[in-house]
Amino acid sequence: ELGIPTHLFARQAADIPDLARAACREAHSGYPVPRYMTQRQCETLIGALLAPQAPRGAKGGAGKGPRGGKTRTAARAVK
Repeated sequence: ELGIPTHLFARQAADIPDLARAACREAHSGYPVPRYMTQRQCETLIGALLAPQAPRGAKGGAGKGPRGGKTRTAARAVK
């Protein structure tokens, strides 16, 4: 309803390991976080936030419905 993006459109799958490594390093340096994650858990979470890739030749682009409107996606929690 507020129009807050649910995906990271400026990042690509190749960015995930570096982003996860940096996030894990910061979380383990005494910075108070609600939960520590492993590198793999962090990569999974970041991967879930990346914009969905449209199939080649598809119209509307990533994150668009069949008529070009935004689609809703459900957030997945990392256990």
